[in-house]
Amino acid sequence: MADCVGYDTPDHFLKVGAAEPAWYAYMQGRVGSFVNPGKLRRLVIDRATKR
Repeated sequence: MADCVGYDTPDHFLKVGAAEPAWYAYMQGRVGSFVNPGKLRRLVIDRATKR
């Protein structure tokens, strides 16, 4: 199993319109906005079928 955070719309990495990516603001110590927050996801890996 692998637990991770997944994003339907990763606006924290991608520049949307004239807005800058949220991570850029965080790296500068500014507060950004999360329009589309991440969701916890669990991936189940079957080693026998390699899926």
